Amino acid sequence: MLKPVHSSSLTLINPARSYKEPIVVALAMAAIGLLMVLAAKPLFGRVILMIAERLNAQGCEALEKGKFDVAIQKFTLALQQNPNRHHQAAILINRALAYKSKGVFDGALADFTRALGCSPPPDILFQIYANQGRLFDALKKDYKAAITNFNEALKVPCSDKEFRVIVLIERARAHGSLEDYEKSLADFNAAFALKSQNPMLQSKLLAFRAQMKIRVNQTETVLEDLKDALACQFKDPQLRRFIYVLRGDYYSEIGDDMRAVEDYSKALLCTPYDEETYAKIVYKRGWPCLNLNRQDEALQNFTQALNSKFSNDPFRAEILIARARVYIARKQFPLAASDLTRAIDLQPVDMQGFSRFLRAAVYTNLGRFSDSINDYTAVLKLRPDDNEFQAETLDQRGLTYWANNQRDLARADFEKALSYKPTKKGLCEKLLNQLRSF
Repeated sequence: MLKPVHSSSLTLINPARSYKEPIVVALAMAAIGLLMVLAAKPLFGRVILMIAERLNAQGCEALEKGKFDVAIQKFTLALQQNPNRHHQAAILINRALAYKSKGVFDGALADFTRALGCSPPPDILFQIYANQGRLFDALKKDYKAAITNFNEALKVPCSDKEFRVIVLIERARAHGSLEDYEKSLADFNAAFALKSQNPMLQSKLLAFRAQMKIRVNQTETVLEDLKDALACQFKDPQLRRFIYVLRGDYYSEIGDDMRAVEDYSKALLCTPYDEETYAKIVYKRGWPCLNLNRQDEALQNFTQALNSKFSNDPFRAEILIARARVYIARKQFPLAASDLTRAIDLQPVDMQGFSRFLRAAVYTNLGRFSDSINDYTAVLKLRPDDNEFQAETLDQRGLTYWANNQRDLARADFEKALSYKPTKKGLCEKLLNQLRSF
């Protein structure tokens, strides 16, 4: 028999939303329909359908191996051989998924539309709308169109409860992408109420729901959800790592730095992972180490992150800034200045404000007053309309002028800073005291 769409075409693979496109295999209803067709056909017709079955199976195999062009060719030949409209709908879904995997939006959408015209049975109709929703989500980032399709899917009677759980999760994540967090959490709760019997799916659902509860500040049961997610009997190390990192982030956010370090360390045991993933986890682990005043461990974590091979320049700059802050805490100002300079070289000009501000303070501690003043001056140009920022930066530049015995320039900066009427606690009084000293 030919093998039409299987539930795995909806399976969530990666909690970070970069899903591996699954392969389509079988639906019992379509198979039963095909048996009926075969029973009514003469021998020649049966042979033709057997050829179509083989072509479809070859297409599924090619799709699973990432040979998308071969898969499309096989599905096209299968469609030419198979006259059964219901079964054509299933093969069209297969070919649409091959187009989607190849990144060809129009080809995929055309096949889903054509499949809808085949009067498919409910289970296949459900999968057309569900996969079409994923198509808009993945290739167009059109979350409203994705939600519309998920809505249509959920209106269709479906024999498999797990399918409905998956689509509710997909719709919840689309709502989240639109920052409609309340609707997102409602969908996660609706999915949870269906009580999935799939351990991996249930674990993902609990983890995603915990993530959304954090977003909407309903944190009373976040740790319970994450504990239950880890307790599910599943083997995927990628998912387990995601949950440990999520719980580590939550512990870090609420100031439980010891437990944060423990969870990030557990996440690192969930192999394999690429070097950038490793760098992100050890970078995260460095911060609670620093908060615990375990400076040697913080420095080691940030250095390990920097030694990883990845091409994400903004992230590398972020790590350099973090390590510079450890050096500052240890009063190793030359090393701090070096890391901050490297970070600035990796950042676009409009993102250099904090790095330059920090480096200016380091230069002041090194007695490099001209370099410090140059950095503060560059920082002032980055956010000219932010009065609070202008006042704070002018205060720091004024102090540097003062340390460099340029008292007139220091007074001018203090007066200008005061003119912005800063609301930061103590800053106005500090500026007034500095001006009184002249």
